[in-house]
Amino acid sequence: PPELGRPTSLTGMVAVLNMFFAAASQTRLEAKEQVSEGDLISTHCMFYGRHTGEFRGVPASDREVEMRVIRIDRIRDGKICDHWSAPDFQGLMRQISG
Repeated sequence: PPELGRPTSLTGMVAVLNMFFAAASQTRLEAKEQVSEGDLISTHCMFYGRHTGEFRGVPASDREVEMRVIRIDRIRDGKICDHWSAPDFQGLMRQISG
């Protein structure tokens, strides 16, 4: 829901991810598990980094952080034609605020 600060559109998601990468250093993304069925691919990913800049009003903590992301992509003609993702921003905020 928007009241929890979760982006509700592709534009919002891109903006939040850009803020995340601007506030983190030593970032990396790892795909942990992937399952496909028909034209859908589900991927469990982990973002890792160090909180070195302000993110959503929280000043840099210099903590190591991780954020779980579940994404589902629909493939048509070898290309992603639909995409849904569920990043755990609440878990990230607990890590940098605690």
